[in-house]
Amino acid sequence: MKASRLLAAVIATVGLLALPSGAAPAKTYAPPFALGPSGGDSDGYQSADPQGRIVVFRTYPAPGPISCPGAGHYATFKIVHKVTGPVHKVTAAFTEALVDPFVYVSVGVRDATGRWIGSVKQGGASDSGTIDVPVRWDSTVRGPLQVIFGLELSTACPSTDAGTLRFTSVTVSG
Repeated sequence: MKASRLLAAVIATVGLLALPSGAAPAKTYAPPFALGPSGGDSDGYQSADPQGRIVVFRTYPAPGPISCPGAGHYATFKIVHKVTGPVHKVTAAFTEALVDPFVYVSVGVRDATGRWIGSVKQGGASDSGTIDVPVRWDSTVRGPLQVIFGLELSTACPSTDAGTLRFTSVTVSG
């Protein structure tokens, strides 16, 4: 009888250790990154190198007769993250940044249903830094998660705007 209780206690302890602890362990992704969406009009340029370098540029020297025509340029990378527990933050690290105030470093997180569960846009980055994105986690979030990160520029005109930086890592953490 004592042996069966001891065996039951050992089995219960091992079972508890095997349960997920709640928050997902941190996972860091580094280049090469998969290319994400990109685009813009004929008045600019965008480029994304899987090694982490992104460049966007647009010049439009004259205002349109009624409004500013065209569309701003954007270039992004994409990470697909397998969910192993709740995710509460995504951090994108970058270096070699020279980004004017009308170009935004953009980091967004969406679930498998396409719902955005976190995003941050920061204009005017320089040198190196990180962007922290709080993730709104609840019981309706479905994995895998997509992290879309890159540069996008506004369409303010007349203007000349540009930005470049190198993403060095993206960390997804619980």
